[in-house]
Amino acid sequence: MAQPLPLWQHLEAVLQRCRASARCAVFLDYDGTLTPLVIDPAAARLSPVTRQVLAALLHHPRYQVAIVSGRTLRDLQAHVADLTLYLAGNHGLEIAGPGLAYCHPEACGFSPRCGPWPRSSSPSWRRSQAPG
Repeated sequence: MAQPLPLWQHLEAVLQRCRASARCAVFLDYDGTLTPLVIDPAAARLSPVTRQVLAALLHHPRYQVAIVSGRTLRDLQAHVADLTLYLAGNHGLEIAGPGLAYCHPEACGFSPRCGPWPRSSSPSWRRSQAPG
């Protein structure tokens, strides 16, 4: 199996392959890729420019765009409600998009029992409580 190539070092080759293909799937992460990493995940928002680029890709007949995230599908949908994207929440355990709805059977069983994480589990709390 071929080793993955660092994107930025091979961007022109990747773009060339995308331009040469009849169809191209683009999979993106939300936090840290489409939005900057922030301490409070609720504050992670798409910039207007990023939103415009996603909208342009969505309207191009060659591209299918998906966002794959560790966020819940519901949370992800709330952040991109105005865009008709394929979305994979919980690292792919929940998937939705045009004409598509899927939830892994075992994951769906946990969803009603899981509420939001307690405030004390936020990343900033864990860092401040870490030994050393």
